[in-house]
Amino acid sequence: NLTRAPGASVAIVIGGASEALDARPGWATLTLARRKGFVKMALRTGASLVPVFAFGENDIFEQVENPEGGRLRNFQMYIKQLIGITPPAFYGRSLSRGMWRRIFGRKGVLPKREPIEVVVGNPIAVPKVVDPSNEIIDKYHALYTESLKELYELHRRQFHRLNRGGSSDDLLSDLLTRQGKLQNMQFK
Repeated sequence: NLTRAPGASVAIVIGGASEALDARPGWATLTLARRKGFVKMALRTGASLVPVFAFGENDIFEQVENPEGGRLRNFQMYIKQLIGITPPAFYGRSLSRGMWRRIFGRKGVLPKREPIEVVVGNPIAVPKVVDPSNEIIDKYHALYTESLKELYELHRRQFHRLNRGGSSDDLLSDLLTRQGKLQNMQFK
């Protein structure tokens, strides 16, 4: 409820099901460019917009390749239109070291053991506007998008943690490998 007293918060997953289909380890592809309803809602209620990004969130599962226009993606989009959610074809680590691993290998349904670090940006104060125009919605959407990009750029070099074991040469090699995999944020 956005009309509660100050201090209450609401989290909205802006990218939703569509963004889940583009989740890949080491990538940050956000479905945000055309999503402006959350800004309109914030303007109507006067609630602040707070940029938040979870680094490592896409690293805990792998996803079967599903390029746009491909058969799997088309099926996923059909299901999304039918029931409102998309069935991602993902896999993580195996359930156990016993029989299941011998049957399915290292792939399984459990998330991989990767850190997830959530960073929170500064709130963007939003005026209360009963009937916001497209211009004011676009203005605050652009402010939010730019704040999110700045938050990502400020913290993206820090989100891959070094392995805990091994020699210092292994640690440096791991850091360089992980930093080489970092990608710029993309918007759809």
